[in-house]
Amino acid sequence: MIRGLKKFSFFLFLLVGSPAIAQVKTFKLASPNEKIVLTFSLSSRGEPSYTISRNNVMALESSRLGLVRADGDYTRNLKLVSASAIQGVAKQYETLVGKRRLNRYSAQQQVFHLTNSGGKPLDIIFSVSNDGVAFRYYFPGQSADIKQITNELTSFNFPESAKGWLQPMADAQTGWERTNPSYEENYEQGIPVGKKSPIRAGWVFPALFQNGDTWVLITESASEGNYAGTRLKPDSPRR
Repeated sequence: MIRGLKKFSFFLFLLVGSPAIAQVKTFKLASPNEKIVLTFSLSSRGEPSYTISRNNVMALESSRLGLVRADGDYTRNLKLVSASAIQGVAKQYETLVGKRRLNRYSAQQQVFHLTNSGGKPLDIIFSVSNDGVAFRYYFPGQSADIKQITNELTSFNFPESAKGWLQPMADAQTGWERTNPSYEENYEQGIPVGKKSPIRAGWVFPALFQNGDTWVLITESASEGNYAGTRLKPDSPRR
């Protein structure tokens, strides 16, 4: 890589200690209007996780973070080197499609600088706006080597009462002229949040969920040519 690798960002749009765990490090980051609150935690085993609440109601319960590279594990035994100061972010951008041409984005942002058991760095960057949460994995530094990500533990742990509007992903090289996945499968509507995909390839993004009066849309962004797009696994294990 010529520069630090920017792992794609996840966007979640929300219409989102006991003595035994005394060593857990916890940080809170609120939206500018303070209605959405993200909590980032690092357990005593060095396992990162997060929660999201909206209007003091849990939208996402404790959900795992982290990934595994061929040359290092970034899911456990992580150490927090430092947490940046919370800073405001304000951006303006233009789109050629959609309801608005000119768009403004403002959020509160915080960066957590971590290292794994081998001392290799990983940053997790969170931004919380008035209508959602975005986060990104970022590997700082420079390297001429190709870095291969072999597994990812990022999860979205909804309460069991939540419902989902999800599109199954077709198995590759199936269907007419073996053109799948062509993203033309029928959406499953209002299904239990833990329902297994009818197709072994899993579910595609964007994925919509309802938890009470909160709607959460999960999608990914900033995926570049050196990293594949992702999907949700076909089943939904705890956390």
